[in-house]
Amino acid sequence: PLYTGVGTIYNPKNNVSKLLEEKTKLDGALNIAKDYSLKINSINKDFITNVNTLPVDKLEKILPSSIDRIIIAYEFTRLVEKEASKMLFSDLKIGEIDNSNSNNDKGYKVLTLSFSLTGSYENMKSFLQSLEKSERIYNITSLSFASEKEGGVIFKYSFNVETYYTDSVKEADIINQN
Repeated sequence: PLYTGVGTIYNPKNNVSKLLEEKTKLDGALNIAKDYSLKINSINKDFITNVNTLPVDKLEKILPSSIDRIIIAYEFTRLVEKEASKMLFSDLKIGEIDNSNSNNDKGYKVLTLSFSLTGSYENMKSFLQSLEKSERIYNITSLSFASEKEGGVIFKYSFNVETYYTDSVKEADIINQN
């Protein structure tokens, strides 16, 4: 035991070498914790960077929060004109599947498109490839075809296609209602 003036008493339970050994262990644990902290900060920084660079406009294009039939008709007509310009496009009809009474609410709504294309098989393949590469999701639910002329290479293709959108209420809709 160590006794010093005015009543200070120091009586260590562990000797100095054991205390130094424990300090070394704690310093090592602290360094490991600092390394983990740096890794966590780096991961958080990468996450924030990636979230800020998400292609939200592309996501909105894939599954928009609302849909305008005129815009869909315009976009779809442009897609057909661009990729199947050698084909005759006709009979575009746009409808909506009513699933409001359905118990199976999936969080999205379905818009149907039906139309006809007249042209060669190669033109139709080109159109299908462009539809597949489109940013918007299109699901071909039926496709039928018939020859325009007996023994000809020109066919009339009839399509039924679905596209999807969420049914979110936008702030502008709320403001317009008030």
